[in-house]
Amino acid sequence: MTAGTRADIAEQYSLTGKMPANAEALGADANSTDLDISGRYVKSAKYAASGTPAKGTITVTFNSDSALGDGKTMDISTENPQSGWTCAVGSSNGIEENQLPAGCKD
Repeated sequence: MTAGTRADIAEQYSLTGKMPANAEALGADANSTDLDISGRYVKSAKYAASGTPAKGTITVTFNSDSALGDGKTMDISTENPQSGWTCAVGSSNGIEENQLPAGCKD
């Protein structure tokens, strides 16, 4: 569900040489971290960048239809989208380590 957003982030990175500062740079409302992402199993997604060099993180929050648990989170992050993305247990109310997708673990 985050593939389009990750492509947008990669494009911004290739144009500017740095991670987008916030979700507004990706088309979200001003002063918002919310991305317009939701679906059958996903309640919402948020984007933020922090640190030096900036690390961009998409936090996915799952909904009650998900077997992962209502309100559970997973973080998808990178410092350079051209080098790939890493999935991790969410920093707040995270899913279990064994529930992370095999294709994007550390």
